[in-house]
Amino acid sequence: HDSHDEVAPLPGAAVWELFERQVGATPEALALTTSDGGRWSYAELHADAARLAVELTRRGIGPETVVALVLRRSARSIVA
Repeated sequence: HDSHDEVAPLPGAAVWELFERQVGATPEALALTTSDGGRWSYAELHADAARLAVELTRRGIGPETVVALVLRRSARSIVA
């Protein structure tokens, strides 16, 4: 476990809200590791998620819209 500051949970907060708070508090902290040596910081995961959000918006998909994705099992699927 890294010794970085963790953001206290907010009752009733959505996962994305808690994630955004953690990104703001510790952007360079390690957020995800894989068994094959992959490592992503909170800032890197946030940037990947933002790119996906832009692509979905470009295709006319908005908040609270259910989208089915076909993905191979990988750490990259965390973003989706």
